[in-house]
Amino acid sequence: MKSQLGDIHCQQQAETAWITAWLEQTYTLDGKQQTITAPTTVVLALEGGEWKLVLLHALPLSGG
Repeated sequence: MKSQLGDIHCQQQAETAWITAWLEQTYTLDGKQQTITAPTTVVLALEGGEWKLVLLHALPLSGG
């Protein structure tokens, strides 16, 4: 399996940060190579001086 993030954009407002990116993933399933791309969003919250994961969302799209 190979996973790669690209087109990464980060923004922060007060104690909330969000990241948008494209996840590209290639893997083998039942002997056949599969490729997906997935627009991906990550939301983080600053709690007690540490960033905590609030949401990770990816919507896989068939790459062929």
